[in-house]
Amino acid sequence: WPKLVQLLSESLTEPRFELADLNLLKEEAIDELRSLADDDEDLAEVALRRVLYGIDHPYGRDARGTEGTIQSITVADVQRFYDRNVRCNGGLMGIVGDFDDSIVEDVSQLLGGIEGTPSDSFTWPEVPETVAHRTVFVDKPDRSQCQIRLGVSRLDHRAANFPAFVLANDCFGVGFQSRLMQEIREKHGWSYYAYSAPSLGRGDTAWTVGLAPSNDAVGVALKRVYELFDAARSDGFTIEELNQMRSARLKGMPFLVETAIKRLDLEMAKEWMHFDRVKNTAAMRALEVDAVNEAFHDTLDRPLITVIVGTWDDVGATLLDNAE
Repeated sequence: WPKLVQLLSESLTEPRFELADLNLLKEEAIDELRSLADDDEDLAEVALRRVLYGIDHPYGRDARGTEGTIQSITVADVQRFYDRNVRCNGGLMGIVGDFDDSIVEDVSQLLGGIEGTPSDSFTWPEVPETVAHRTVFVDKPDRSQCQIRLGVSRLDHRAANFPAFVLANDCFGVGFQSRLMQEIREKHGWSYYAYSAPSLGRGDTAWTVGLAPSNDAVGVALKRVYELFDAARSDGFTIEELNQMRSARLKGMPFLVETAIKRLDLEMAKEWMHFDRVKNTAAMRALEVDAVNEAFHDTLDRPLITVIVGTWDDVGATLLDNAE
């Protein structure tokens, strides 16, 4: 432990910003971007965030940057970022292990050595409201399948009905017994995977549906997803579906806290995200089916963004034929 504290202290308080090191890191970052150029799954997710949040919101911009922005970074830029952001006030540190009380003094000394200039307090910009359904097609040549992402933004993971929404999402798109997986993969074989999931963030929480149908199935698969939305909106989930998913969630609770690092992650999420996953899961015990359906209905009533990455010449006609 003393050696670890010494190394942490040195790296945090005496960083070495050398041009050669920066150039090497820039090359690695650019290589990563280039390797992702043919990753349609990644492109679909980035495109969905861009459309949901817009270029003026941090979530609408890819934090990995572009080749141009990476190349433009200087040593002075890195130094300024360090001076303004690496500081003890506003930071969060979590430590887990077999320690005695001396750790408090060690950590206090470590944090006390960070003297960065406090930056202005950050206020998350307002998430733009999606006012109408919108479909965006990203055309890439010679694709044998499409990557599809559908999403809505402006969910609140701190809301009282969020446990109900999570349970409803489980019924819709989590695991092989969910409606989405049963219809898209098990019954029709249109896509190897199909899922739905909330994505929690400090600035916003979004809900995403993902699938990757082959070109010949993309039209009917996407149409079926919309039909599943309509069915969930009009008829809701059954008590049998609810109990099955609730049982899986509650039986999995011990695994949330089975190791020290998992318990630390949970504590960090409570501090950083204001989200208590254990409490959220425990709240599912008493949920009624009407509350679960209402929470999902509220989400489905929002305008939906659909992003498709594929080859338009191969799939455009079938998409238009199945459009409603």
